[in-house]
Amino acid sequence: MMFPVKLFVLISLVLSFSFSMELIKVDKNLYMVRGNDGLPSPQNKGFISNAFGILTDKGWIVIDTLTTPELSKKFLTELKKNSR
Repeated sequence: MMFPVKLFVLISLVLSFSFSMELIKVDKNLYMVRGNDGLPSPQNKGFISNAFGILTDKGWIVIDTLTTPELSKKFLTELKKNSR
């Protein structure tokens, strides 16, 4: 009986660390991320919305900073990887 419980806990842990944010290039200087459909959960880390970044000569313009400070920081980190 303990095996199913242990398996459930193991799968839950793996899913909770499998969060990823993929930066998508929409146009020349326009990037976006799209969250998962559904409600906030430990598995999606609350990543259920989308955000856009526009690269200008003076830096990034961010439209919608996502649902948590951690997601915002991750989004900015991903955008900065694509700076000129």
